[in-house]
Amino acid sequence: MKKRPRSITIIAWLIIGMAVITLATTTITLLNPEFKKQSEKLMKQNSAPLMVQYILMYLGAMVSFVSGVAMINAKNWGRILYVGWSGLSLLFGFFTSPAKGTVIPSLIFTLVIIFFLFRDVANKYFTDAKVE
Repeated sequence: MKKRPRSITIIAWLIIGMAVITLATTTITLLNPEFKKQSEKLMKQNSAPLMVQYILMYLGAMVSFVSGVAMINAKNWGRILYVGWSGLSLLFGFFTSPAKGTVIPSLIFTLVIIFFLFRDVANKYFTDAKVE
């Protein structure tokens, strides 16, 4: 049996954790009128409608969660899904955000994750069928 690389374990659990936090904080924000008011004040600076932003937050968190679980289970489509969704999210953020510079930290984070997801050890992990 092939052992999962530590970098994949860390990345997958980080992605899962961030997804859970995003789901929780978005839900708390929506349920608390004061938080919702403050949050929407900032969100209105974005050119995308509020409903679209909320849908993308939930959808993105769910996609990330599923991707992380798939990566833990050595499913190659999990890393492809994560990279594809991240790319679309970055493009959406760049084209709709009034402050383009705020996309740069997300871009750097995503590039670092992609580096680790496609190293030789990761490629071998995702192409081997049996995983420990």
